[in-house]
Amino acid sequence: MFYPIVNILKKNRLAILAFVVLIEAMRFAFIGHADTWKYYYENVQAPDYVDWRQKHILALNQTYLPLSKIKTDRPEYLALGSSQVDVIFNYSGFFKKHGGDTLWLPLGGPLMFMMTYPYIEKRKPKNIILYLSEFDLLSDKNLSSMPLFPLSVFQMAEIFQCLQPYRQKVPDLNRGIARTFLSNLVKEQKYGFVFKALFLQWTAYRNFVPQILPPGAFPHLRIEFYGGYYKNADENMDFHLALLEKFLSKFENFPEKPRIFLVESQYDPRAYSAGNMRINSMVKAKFREFSERYTYVTYIPREAQYQIKAYEYRDSIHIRHGLSDKIVADLFRLFESAAIPVKSQ
Repeated sequence: MFYPIVNILKKNRLAILAFVVLIEAMRFAFIGHADTWKYYYENVQAPDYVDWRQKHILALNQTYLPLSKIKTDRPEYLALGSSQVDVIFNYSGFFKKHGGDTLWLPLGGPLMFMMTYPYIEKRKPKNIILYLSEFDLLSDKNLSSMPLFPLSVFQMAEIFQCLQPYRQKVPDLNRGIARTFLSNLVKEQKYGFVFKALFLQWTAYRNFVPQILPPGAFPHLRIEFYGGYYKNADENMDFHLALLEKFLSKFENFPEKPRIFLVESQYDPRAYSAGNMRINSMVKAKFREFSERYTYVTYIPREAQYQIKAYEYRDSIHIRHGLSDKIVADLFRLFESAAIPVKSQ
């Protein structure tokens, strides 16, 4: 079938060049331009055709792709984290009034911070807010999101080096690394879900991809993160903390170092079980260690913040609407304070 094409290409170098140019032009048109991703974002429907992570990637690629126009303004504050950052900071008029911007990521944690570092480096925020708890540091589920991100060869090598000691301990880590490497070499494979979704929409075929996290996936009441929801908690926490330290160390060479606020995030206090609190004490110790090691890092312990009540959560980790300004204003009080009060444990 392809023999005539191959034969022509062998005999005609100009045809080879034209073929390569055509392929690259098609790649640029379909996956390399911000306006294309804007079209995908506006026309691919979720959750019928893509899951929540994929929908967010469509939004992120409008500003994150190297060929896109990344914002060059320097924000006063850039908040990084998972969907908690979206619910708390994106919905806060107080935060935006004070020059705040966000980069929230699917199952956002240290792995995702490393992946989006070029974006952060280009924005050069004056202050960075890392909103993290043991919930974010115990998960191995964000490995499945890793292949969706656009990564350079240098980024892949750096992340691979950090994860190398944990390859035998963390399930699916090798598979996640391999899929990430392949998806960044063959971007058509990475973003195949877009074309499949568009095709199925055009052919009126519904619901081919179920939501990965349907409504109510996180029960409102007690969650045992340690040894329950997350089965390999200790190993997962080790590699997340290693990546977090690597991320924090990257700012040592910044001409103007940002202030980094390492905020220990909260979740429904009914999930403050013995197992979760055991892990929490280990997380606190590491966060304190990082703040002592890096002069530009300030640890904001959970106990110093406004204490979010159980009834103020709409599920185990996301607050109800209307509370964002109260929570963010209290954090800013701590940011501006010379001494962060820490209650005895």
